[in-house]
Amino acid sequence: MAGIALLITGALCSADRIAIWLGHEDGFGVANQRGILALRVLVGTVGVILVFLRRRSWMIRTARHVAVFTVLWTLLECTAWVSMRLLHPTTEETGTSVLFVHGQPQGFRLRPNARAICTRTLDRDTIYSVTCTIDSTGGRKTRQPKVYSERTVVFLGCSFTFGTGVDDDQTLPAWYAQIDTSARVLNRAVPGYGPQNWWLQFKEKEMAPLIHSDSVLFILPIIDGHLARAVGSMQVYSTWGENLPYCRLEDDQIAQYGTFTTGRPFTSTLYWMLYKSPVVRFLGIDLPATRSEGSLKLMKALLEGTARMAREQHPRSRFLVLLYPGMTTAPYFVEHLDREWLEVFDLSTMSWQNEHRIPHDPHPSATGHARVARSIAGHVHHQQPIVGGYVP
Repeated sequence: MAGIALLITGALCSADRIAIWLGHEDGFGVANQRGILALRVLVGTVGVILVFLRRRSWMIRTARHVAVFTVLWTLLECTAWVSMRLLHPTTEETGTSVLFVHGQPQGFRLRPNARAICTRTLDRDTIYSVTCTIDSTGGRKTRQPKVYSERTVVFLGCSFTFGTGVDDDQTLPAWYAQIDTSARVLNRAVPGYGPQNWWLQFKEKEMAPLIHSDSVLFILPIIDGHLARAVGSMQVYSTWGENLPYCRLEDDQIAQYGTFTTGRPFTSTLYWMLYKSPVVRFLGIDLPATRSEGSLKLMKALLEGTARMAREQHPRSRFLVLLYPGMTTAPYFVEHLDREWLEVFDLSTMSWQNEHRIPHDPHPSATGHARVARSIAGHVHHQQPIVGGYVP
């Protein structure tokens, strides 16, 4: 048993040294150091059990199994962590935090009148370095017509609509404004937002003070990743979404229970603990199944609820849900979304090449934004069929 204890302790110490050698000055960090201490306590406890219960063979076998499992799992965790460091390039983002203000009910929002140079690097090579400007109302700056317009186009969404990775004049709303020059175009997208955030934007009537015309077109692009945000998956919660609003369906009605942290403390704590495991992160494991029937129904209800409130608050408005290129769950929403309150424009089958994405980044490039903007404008102004098809 002493040999097993020494083996475990040696493995833990070696793993910590590897972390420091790879550039982490504090090894695995405070949280994982505590985990290492806990494992060492476990080994000591097993040793004590063996000393006082030497004649109880079943307990000895159980203790040995625990010790062996501890050794193997520790080595597996160390292997996964080192593999991530060696196989996955190191990315770094700077400037983005300046743009946000944290607080409820949304969890976070854009800081009015903020401006930042946002950069992302991959192994010290620059992927992008762009200017992000937030106007006085808390939306990303977009060119406005020189004269008052009776038409307003409001873009909702996440980082894809906000324009992460491109300059102010190359976002999807900015490209649309260059095509539809007579409309007042607003970019009200916020990076990281999900379906529950858009639902809250209208529940809290955040749009009302910004819209001064009767004719309003709301455009909401959606992607597969929004399903994980709607349910607060383990990856979303453990990285940046702990304070997102927590909504769920009760008797087919949307009910809000604070945030993912306050509304489901046990589940969220379990997710946080599991995501600390390098094995879980290395394998890309996420919980729950974000494409389950329950997840799809929740997102559908949130989209329909958002559109219904938008139409009630702005009776002459249109609400267009855009299924983004490459969206694999698009057929479900094409079939099931209720057309009483919204329209569906399906671009999921649009050819999407490397030039339409930022290199080494999932977000659309300026070329991609321009292509989607042309498709939207063609549909809006030529009254093309809502479902399927697009303007090349």
